[in-house]
Amino acid sequence: MVIENAIDATGSLFSIIRSSLFLSEYFTFEFILPSEGRAADTLRGFGFQTWIIPMRELRRTSLSVLFYLPALIANGIRFKRLAENRNAAVIVNNDFYNLMPVVSSMMRLKTQYVCYVRFMPSKFPRPLANMWFDLHNKFSVKIIGVSEAVRRELPASEKNMVIYNELPEYSVEFSPGVSKLIVFPANYITGKGQNYAIEAFAKIADKFQEWTLRFVGGDMGLSKNKAYKSSLIKRSQELGLSNRIEFLDFATNLVLHYQEAAFILNFSDSESFSLTTLEAQFNGRPVVVTRCGGPEEIIIDGETGILVPLKDIDAMAQAMELLMTKNELRQKMGAKAYSHVREKFSHQNTSGKLADVYLSAIKK
Repeated sequence: MVIENAIDATGSLFSIIRSSLFLSEYFTFEFILPSEGRAADTLRGFGFQTWIIPMRELRRTSLSVLFYLPALIANGIRFKRLAENRNAAVIVNNDFYNLMPVVSSMMRLKTQYVCYVRFMPSKFPRPLANMWFDLHNKFSVKIIGVSEAVRRELPASEKNMVIYNELPEYSVEFSPGVSKLIVFPANYITGKGQNYAIEAFAKIADKFQEWTLRFVGGDMGLSKNKAYKSSLIKRSQELGLSNRIEFLDFATNLVLHYQEAAFILNFSDSESFSLTTLEAQFNGRPVVVTRCGGPEEIIIDGETGILVPLKDIDAMAQAMELLMTKNELRQKMGAKAYSHVREKFSHQNTSGKLADVYLSAIKK
């Protein structure tokens, strides 16, 4: 049973879907979600049984704090009953901040659980992140970071381990990126870095009149994300680039965008891993990416992509210009990326290790 807080399609959701599909020959997976929506529809589309428990996230408001604990206890009871009724062999907590399996364990749910950490702990106040860690460290059998960057920010524990996110299930033949299109795949969320991409592109746009920048992502139905996207569109208009910057909506399948692109951007402020960086290289495309955590472990700087400092628009523009100018270098990087990720992030090194963790938890 996988506990997933997502209400929309996210990188963490697609990662657990991939590993679950790969391991479906050995295990049956069911998912627990906070509500109906795109995440539930996505899971059912892949054939997974889904259950709804009205999970509540802790937010910085008085009402949220007031109702959080009673809701958590109630949901812990609901989940314990469901896990016992479904005879769950092992529980996967896909969201580190979700304490529902902790509460159920306190209520003597005997099923063991493993806990993923799919964000950089430093994104949250240290006392809060430490509290989450201490509770999961007490009750879980393993705490899985999706990168060494994540593990370095966790308190030391013998339960800590790293299992990278897995490769896509589809196969694709290598073909060099020969277009004049730059693609930035990410949901419209503050901190993902689309604003930096616009400013960097504006610095070099006059030199490369035939090139286009394309954003692909969703707003998850949240007003703050819609406002952020609107600000990006407005800024592109102010810079006179509205005819050369595309703002596309969420795409379930990004393969066509990767294949159409010459190279990919990721200018996030913080990434625990970055599926888009992995997927871009899986499709044979180099990535210009910030030194924001996980991506630094996915690419080889100067060989499969280019690492740039956080929020450094000049460095971003220079890296983009290099790949826009040097066609042979860009294609050489893409070919190296195509082979590199298939070796480092093979199913044996990712989902295979996860299967061992599941089996160990079941034995306990």
